[in-house]
Amino acid sequence: MTVTPVYHHITGKERTISTPTAAAPLCHFHNVELKYGETTAVIVPELTINPGTLTAVIGPSGSGKTTLTHAIGNIPVETLHCVGTVERRGRVGVISQDSFGALNPLQRVDKQVALTAGSIETAHELLAQVSLTPELFSRYPLELSGGQRQRAAIAFALGARPQLLLCDEITSALDPIATAEVVRTLRELVTDSRDGMSIVFISHDLGAAKALCPDVITLEPAAHSATTAATAIFRKNWDDYS
Repeated sequence: MTVTPVYHHITGKERTISTPTAAAPLCHFHNVELKYGETTAVIVPELTINPGTLTAVIGPSGSGKTTLTHAIGNIPVETLHCVGTVERRGRVGVISQDSFGALNPLQRVDKQVALTAGSIETAHELLAQVSLTPELFSRYPLELSGGQRQRAAIAFALGARPQLLLCDEITSALDPIATAEVVRTLRELVTDSRDGMSIVFISHDLGAAKALCPDVITLEPAAHSATTAATAIFRKNWDDYS
């Protein structure tokens, strides 16, 4: 593992960036069908989420992006089950587009992050890690901008030390500047992660998805009327996506 000391622009403290050694995938699907009862919603021929990666999930509304995300994260959903070879490991964190729903409006942001982080000191470190400045730590969610509130929600999710972070349309309600800030924050979290944390980024925003993620999973509509199931195509780059 390579360890490099760097200077943090907010806390003023030295931190390290480390490159994890090769490890087993956090998630691997092979010839999988995602079914609700007897109905196949998504077909996944092959999909691998390795440690330290950024992967976008894109597709039209109703194509199965959320279904696929639930399956990747092993999030319980009534009647949803996987048929095929599925391997998963590591803790999973989830961030939704609704930062209001993730944060209690009646409690200071740092105290909420401390609930998952274990201490107020660790909460402050996480809030700084998502590029919030110290004067914002003790504010209430409604006193933050949309982008600041979403980054606070990211810090809240990081408190549980997930190895895989699922980001479900988290920039959909943000303006372009706030979106760029969140994208930069997510990229730095993966780059700086000592444990090889990975992010799966579900989005309708192709610009944000391309700016953040080298890898992409596209949900392709059924090619014929015999099935309504979409097919999840895992691509190591965007070159052959149109």
